[in-house]
Amino acid sequence: MNLINQINIEYLTPSRTIETIELTNKNKKLVTYIYNYEGNCFRFFSSIELLNSFFQSNIESQNLFQNDLEMDNFLFNYTI
Repeated sequence: MNLINQINIEYLTPSRTIETIELTNKNKKLVTYIYNYEGNCFRFFSSIELLNSFFQSNIESQNLFQNDLEMDNFLFNYTI
């Protein structure tokens, strides 16, 4: 199980954010990104490059969640 640490939150609009999340498991750490669209759609990106590809080229995230509980469960169990 991962420890989840929110490093930063950037507001693109009042209802759209990018959260920078650090996942830690034993001695491994990974900085990840969550794009939150109006609290109804969460997209997970395992790197800044994948996040940039989403915004620049409309390359969709492979991990899409409809609520924060689904997303949290995914983050707790994501393999680093």
